[in-house]
Amino acid sequence: SLPDSLPDSSAVHMDHDSQQVFGSWPNPFNAETTIVLPWSAGDDEAGDVRLEVFDLAGQRLRTLPVMAGNGVFRSTWDGRDNLGRQAATGVYYYRLVSIDSDHHGIRRPGAMMLLR
Repeated sequence: SLPDSLPDSSAVHMDHDSQQVFGSWPNPFNAETTIVLPWSAGDDEAGDVRLEVFDLAGQRLRTLPVMAGNGVFRSTWDGRDNLGRQAATGVYYYRLVSIDSDHHGIRRPGAMMLLR
């Protein structure tokens, strides 16, 4: 299924307090893009954290591991699905999913454009 909701602007945005850039960069991208999302104090209990990539039809193409540290979650997508096949040019959605010890979900969605 598609992400729960998308922000008004799926583009990269900057947190002016921390001078940190969040979102997918570069966007649009060709070879790969790095998704960086804020990590708040409440995320300390996050257990299983992953980034899911979806096509416009809502099919999950890829599940990626996520690194956490320095106040951010970070993952990189190379434009391939879980079987290693290249995705076509188009818009793709991502969703950061983490499940804490009480099984509460944290979901942070966004969008990115792949250009071949």
